[in-house]
Amino acid sequence: MTYDTAVSENLLSKNWQRLILTHLQEKNHRGVLTGSPITDISITLIGGKAHLKHTEGGDFRQATYRAVRQGLKKAKSVLLEPYYDFVLTVPQENVGKAMTDISNMEGNVNPPETKGDKCILTGYGPVSTMWNYINDVNELSAKLNQYNKERQEIEKNIFAEAVKQIERDNLENNTTITLLGKNWHHGVIGIVASKITEMYYKPSILLCEEDGIGKGSGRSIPGFDLYETLTECKDSIDRFGGHEMAVGITIDKEKFEEFREKFEEKAKEKHIEEIIPILKIDSQLSLDEIDKQTVDSLKAIEPFGEENKNPLFLFKNLKIDSIRALTEGKHLKLTVKENKNIVNAIGFNLGTLANEYKIGDKVDIVGNLEMNSFNGVDSIQINIKDIMKSL
Repeated sequence: MTYDTAVSENLLSKNWQRLILTHLQEKNHRGVLTGSPITDISITLIGGKAHLKHTEGGDFRQATYRAVRQGLKKAKSVLLEPYYDFVLTVPQENVGKAMTDISNMEGNVNPPETKGDKCILTGYGPVSTMWNYINDVNELSAKLNQYNKERQEIEKNIFAEAVKQIERDNLENNTTITLLGKNWHHGVIGIVASKITEMYYKPSILLCEEDGIGKGSGRSIPGFDLYETLTECKDSIDRFGGHEMAVGITIDKEKFEEFREKFEEKAKEKHIEEIIPILKIDSQLSLDEIDKQTVDSLKAIEPFGEENKNPLFLFKNLKIDSIRALTEGKHLKLTVKENKNIVNAIGFNLGTLANEYKIGDKVDIVGNLEMNSFNGVDSIQINIKDIMKSL
């Protein structure tokens, strides 16, 4: 609230003007619609008459109050309803419900923005109808968080079983990877296939066996047309569909070995081993810029797959603090240092590089960021996709 005067002292003396403004400021004026205190109003004194008699018994003070009250009654008062500006992130499958909810609450929502498997909704809506919606959203988020934790645990277990099969059958020496498992959840098998393909840089097909039928997903690498190759193996496939980088596939269990051999044969004929991996780096980071919160924030854009790649980061001039090979020389384990920061790094199927580097070497690394849990302790880890000596 602000108060001012625009009256000439020839019409009303300065003392009277000062007294009027004092009375205006001491009063908590209320509006005429809801009786709520008025705010964000400027009151200007533009005229008035006064006499000493007016000061008797508080008449002058009351006259000042009544003048404001009368002015508010004559003015065209409008009740301004408070509105929320909102930003709401929901899974794609829930975006329709969220937009309907907001519309039913008389809110306005902009077209959704897609980010990974999530949608971001922005807009505004009346507080009177939307004030409790955040509780509904929080309840839904809690359920989704629990679902995501369960999904991640299922995904982790299937991935571990798949790697165990690969190592047991020495499939890392093949040009392709084809696996059949039991009780593998159909909802995450495609994600695991993407991880296997990324880890070994080979076309991968993962199938879940149910009642003698294997159903699953396949993922490819750039330069190898998975759909075309499956077309050449169709005699051992019940049905399949998709495109060059990703497929859905169904195979009779009795034909699984026949299919795996034929798929491997066709891939060799296409000289898949000559394909050079291409890495698309999303950003360059220093070890100073990463912490647990940084890694946790990446979970917001999961799950990762062919259409939503796990971000790749470049780290330059890292000093090797320790280095060794794991699992009979298959994998590479490092700790790298920059300034005072030390971070673990793991390179799956890069164990042969353990003899090419030594402690103290400066290296550039491209990889994904992840949390590694060991003995109940979480630590940041770089999942190495490529490494070279710094120039």
